[in-house]
Amino acid sequence: MCRTAMGAGGCNTERFRSTDFIHFEEYIGITWLNSEQYEAWRIVGSKSSKADSITKVTQG
Repeated sequence: MCRTAMGAGGCNTERFRSTDFIHFEEYIGITWLNSEQYEAWRIVGSKSSKADSITKVTQG
């Protein structure tokens, strides 16, 4: 299933995403791994300061 993203403010800025409409992740910024750019995501409600998942940024 594809993820569903909901943005606030801009057309291309995703703020929240979910694959099942139950468990949501919130975009928390950009991170770098091995000199490659990734989007960092945290589970909504998490108290952690670290990302729960990352998604590689691709240049379109």
